[in-house]
Amino acid sequence: MVGNEFGQAKIFDPRSNTVDPVQILDVGEPAISVLSIAQHPGRTHLILGGCSDGNLTLWDVRKGTDEPLVVARHEGAILDVSRWQVRTALRELMTFLNN
Repeated sequence: MVGNEFGQAKIFDPRSNTVDPVQILDVGEPAISVLSIAQHPGRTHLILGGCSDGNLTLWDVRKGTDEPLVVARHEGAILDVSRWQVRTALRELMTFLNN
């Protein structure tokens, strides 16, 4: 997985014989960079991205859409998505979905 300055997170399959990504996720704004990216360790279909605009975005790759859910906002750019942030983001997401 890799994020880029064009607002995309690209997922690659190292087992494939191609250099093309198997899926491209988009934050919806090409001016926003995906600076950090992480896959949930237990729920591997969940991808969390830290963006240059301070948004923490979550994609569910099972949905077949690249539309993210903005889980949290931060004052500055999110340069590192650690496991703590993944757990925090999922807690906030569950709270949001239950309301």
